[in-house]
Amino acid sequence: MSGFWDASTYYALANPTTDNINSTFTCEIDNGTVKIGEPRFKDVAGVRRTYIFFRDGSSKPIEDFFGYFLMTSVIFFVLILETRLIPGLKQKTTEH
Repeated sequence: MSGFWDASTYYALANPTTDNINSTFTCEIDNGTVKIGEPRFKDVAGVRRTYIFFRDGSSKPIEDFFGYFLMTSVIFFVLILETRLIPGLKQKTTEH
């Protein structure tokens, strides 16, 4: 799994929509050589959920997968993007 998150844009959003959040990151899941899919947020019945969108255009909810690598990676991904739900948790920045 590899990706990029534009944290400064994300934290500048006052009330981010699902599309706003999805536009602040790129992420790919691969099997080492071939892209399998990418995690994205999706609104389902008024609830924001994490889905894996596959190369063929299909998608499945992340909870359909229980592999160690995938679950630990996605849990990390979701925690980073949902830090607003945890009072007092802020992004640390460093200058290079």
